[in-house]
Amino acid sequence: MISSSTHAGSVESIADSLIKKASAAESIEEKVQINTAIIGRIYHSEYNQGKLLAELLLEKSDRSETRLLHGYLLIHTYRFNSYQTGISNLNIAESIAHQLDNEDLLSACYTFKAIVFRDNSMPDSAMTYALMARDIFEKNNKKGELIHNLQMIGDMHYYAGEYDEAEKMYIRVQREQPDFDRSFNYRIIMNNLGLIKTKQRKYDEAENYFFNSLRHLSRPEMTYIDSSGLPYIYRKLMELNILRKRYDQAEKYFTDGVALVKRFTQEIELPGFYIGKAELLYVRKNSDSALAALRFAEELESRYPDIQHRSNISRLYADVYLSLQNYKEASAYLAKHLVAKGTIDSLNNRAKLLHMYAQHNYNTALRRAENLRTERNLSIAVAILILMGLVVNSYYYFRIRKKNRLLMEKNLKLAYLKEPMINSLKIQKQALNTDNITGTEEKPDTEKRLKEPGEELVNRILSDLDKLIYQDKVYLDPNITLGELAERLSTNRNYLLRAIQKKFNVNFVEFMNDFRVKEAIKIMNSEKGQLLTIEGIAADSGFSNRVTFAKVFRDSTGVSPSYFMKNLENTRAEIMV
Repeated sequence: MISSSTHAGSVESIADSLIKKASAAESIEEKVQINTAIIGRIYHSEYNQGKLLAELLLEKSDRSETRLLHGYLLIHTYRFNSYQTGISNLNIAESIAHQLDNEDLLSACYTFKAIVFRDNSMPDSAMTYALMARDIFEKNNKKGELIHNLQMIGDMHYYAGEYDEAEKMYIRVQREQPDFDRSFNYRIIMNNLGLIKTKQRKYDEAENYFFNSLRHLSRPEMTYIDSSGLPYIYRKLMELNILRKRYDQAEKYFTDGVALVKRFTQEIELPGFYIGKAELLYVRKNSDSALAALRFAEELESRYPDIQHRSNISRLYADVYLSLQNYKEASAYLAKHLVAKGTIDSLNNRAKLLHMYAQHNYNTALRRAENLRTERNLSIAVAILILMGLVVNSYYYFRIRKKNRLLMEKNLKLAYLKEPMINSLKIQKQALNTDNITGTEEKPDTEKRLKEPGEELVNRILSDLDKLIYQDKVYLDPNITLGELAERLSTNRNYLLRAIQKKFNVNFVEFMNDFRVKEAIKIMNSEKGQLLTIEGIAADSGFSNRVTFAKVFRDSTGVSPSYFMKNLENTRAEIMV
């Protein structure tokens, strides 16, 4: 604890030491423990020294490693600031809580906002933040904080005249709090439940609650400060017995209660006691004494203003003057009573309406948060689907690209070999019945059984065919037929076809197109090919048109002519032709 004689230099030294400890903390648990100790030191310091220490700590803690402490300091130094500064600090602390994703700090922000708004007569905002804090406490199973929160919500319902809602909260506090009957807030809740039952005219239940509170304060271990609440309970028991017309018992509570006021210096309770005394005198037909008691109560109320006391004093004045047949004074005080009661009703109704508005704001905030969660989850799901799509597409893209690159490498090599590409790539095609897809020729006689040429004849035909293919390049003629080729080889069509089928296992059209595709690849792989269009390459390699060329080329190589040309440079760099 800092003494009042501590000078500013010493306070700054203390602040530096505390910040150093907070900065050295590593785990979250250690940070929370140190931060709690620092906040406790501020609370237990004398006001001026505590304020100075708080200002220095706020200034020194505004950095990354002590950001959490800075947030808590912004919250717990509210007593040193004006309303506007306090709310501004709480807003900054809330922002820090969101940045750190720290729900303990966020719930503390909400709780203190509820307190500040409640103390500044803004019950709608107070209730909204209290409900938001409650949700975090329930979610994180923070029993102690939840109990204080529920009591605050119950108190706000009570002061708004929402007694059923208040009672629900108080009963829940009893259920949630371990050893409730020994807790500091026991008598507060008992008293409020007694007041609620009094409003509901359930006087026996009300009396039991007040007796519970009285027994709690009368325990041997209770301190002087705790016992200072006795005058309030005696006043409420006096008022309850007046309502029940037990005037002698009410008189006893008045006498004992005033004595307790003097013992514990609780003069704030005196206006209520003397209003009760005036009512006891009035019902006993002692009007002059009742007026004297009311004047004293009126004087006390001016020192300790309370709109409910003012309303009760005016009502009793009106009743007493009416019994004395002083209708002028009775009418004047009745008017004052109605004004005060109207103010009370207006405040209660306003609080009820604002609580309804707070519930609406709270529900809106919940829906907004749920929508944000839904949108975030939907965005994540869409992003995952897109990512999966990209992965799958990339996989197949690279797989197909690799496959096509391997095809191109193989085709590029085969283009310079005598081996037919069609067999090497194992492309299965239906045998064409036409001799050439770009022209017409005589078909072999399929009605008659083909006569098999001898092996010697086959070898001679193939040897002569080899010369026509590789030297004369007869396949560059797009209109050449099986018959024309057989005539140039001095054989017949059937023998030539059987020789081709026996040696290469392809028909005549496939055989010729195989060499045309090879020629196209060679052209593409040359400097000349870089200057030609697809149509030019097709014409120079023996095809009659681009469409036929593209189909045959794809069937033979597995890729299109345009793809082959586009990727030829990369493929050429990877192989040696």
